Amino acid sequence: MKLLIDDAHMDLIRHLYEFYPVDGVTTNPSILAKSKRNPYEVLKEIRAWIGADAQLHVQAVSREAAGMEEEAHRIVKELGENTYVKIPALPEGFKAMVPAILILTFAWTLKAMTDSLGAAPFVEAVMKSSARGLMNFLPAIIFLVGCGLAFASGTSWGTFGILIPIVVAVFEKSNPTLLIISISACMAGAVCGDHCSPISDTTIMASAGAQCDHVNHVSTQLPYAIVCAVISFITYIIAGFVQSAWVSLPIGIVLMLGTVVIIKKMEK
Repeated sequence: MKLLIDDAHMDLIRHLYEFYPVDGVTTNPSILAKSKRNPYEVLKEIRAWIGADAQLHVQAVSREAAGMEEEAHRIVKELGENTYVKIPALPEGFKAMVPAILILTFAWTLKAMTDSLGAAPFVEAVMKSSARGLMNFLPAIIFLVGCGLAFASGTSWGTFGILIPIVVAVFEKSNPTLLIISISACMAGAVCGDHCSPISDTTIMASAGAQCDHVNHVSTQLPYAIVCAVISFITYIIAGFVQSAWVSLPIGIVLMLGTVVIIKKMEK
């Protein structure tokens, strides 16, 4: 829960900040109008007093969707990253949010269809059947499965819920060290797949917040994520055999630095 001061009067804000553990300030056009000053001057004064880490909520006043988007960018640019722009609940305000809402709706529909097809039981059966014969390769396999499952379902937490119980059941009594490595691989793969997935809510909201084309956002981040995923996959193969972070982690760092150097030389 966040406690916010709903006012724009500086004396009151200073007084409340001294006596209460507030998290920021929220305003609206009518409150700002009472100060009889330029609204941006008042907001900048509030930001300077509460600091860059505190929340500042500001309402857009434009009546058209394009104007709201332009105003939101201006507000955040002038007042800092911890500034939250409130969009009026008007037809134009709703129109500005329609693209993100539609993408999220379609993404949730696709996720529900994937779940109804039995993706989770299928992955569980495959993992359990291959666990015994590929024990040392299992961290790398779990990493790949986590990437694919999170990419297809658009959720990292859902992937955690499917794979971590399987990993614990396989390694709990046989190899505690490999258990830790495999859980790490599961979480890394799930986050990687979720980050790359075009139907992930985080990816959708990131492209909507950046006001860029959703497909372009996904396609431009894929090369970076895939490079890191390949290096992680190799590192998890090594970790499955040596079962020591003191060996596998430095190798992964060296591989990453070497890849960066090679990419930099290729650009020249």
